[in-house]
Amino acid sequence: MSSENEPPTVPLTDLATPVLVTVFRDWVVTARTHHLEGRIRAGNRLMDRYLECWKELRARGDAGRDALAVLLDDDDETVRLTCACILLRHRHDQARAILEALAPGQSLAAYGARMTLGRWNRGEWTWDPPDPQPLSY
Repeated sequence: MSSENEPPTVPLTDLATPVLVTVFRDWVVTARTHHLEGRIRAGNRLMDRYLECWKELRARGDAGRDALAVLLDDDDETVRLTCACILLRHRHDQARAILEALAPGQSLAAYGARMTLGRWNRGEWTWDPPDPQPLSY
């Protein structure tokens, strides 16, 4: 990646999965930093970029989801939160435990965890719906 604010010089589809996970992590952390500094527009651009990384990882199926799951153990709580929100269906027990651990706090991550758990409990969570199953006749 040329800079934390610049997309890779190749399309995301051309990046190896581990590189894509690294780019995703970097953009999550930088987006949070921009938001906390009041640079909302820059943070939102990076949110869009890390969501594009997620879309590409999701397109790679369970291998992409499993690659992203390594970040569930990241030292950064925003990275853990973001991955737990995304992987709640695929890695339910692990992701839910992370969200439940974060939820009682007073941070933005705690708020995000509470919101995600509420959406999950109401059946409104939509980050990673199951892949459509082929019809069998």
